Amino acid sequence: QERREIFIQDQRGALQLAQRVGREEGDYLASQRIAINLLHVLDDESIANNTGLSLDDVRALRQQDKGV
Repeated sequence: QERREIFIQDQRGALQLAQRVGREEGDYLASQRIAINLLHVLDDESIANNTGLSLDDVRALRQQDKGV
């Protein structure tokens, strides 16, 4: 019985972790889409400040946008 309860708690923890990671990945992807739309309007620092992405992430998106 005790092992079963431990197993159930472990599974709940795994599900909570998966939900948190999925939410974070979804937030990151949404920020990337916003940043891509702003590449032709704002400079890299402004995009980073407004999306929460790092400056390096924005620069990488700009390079991808240029086809490099």
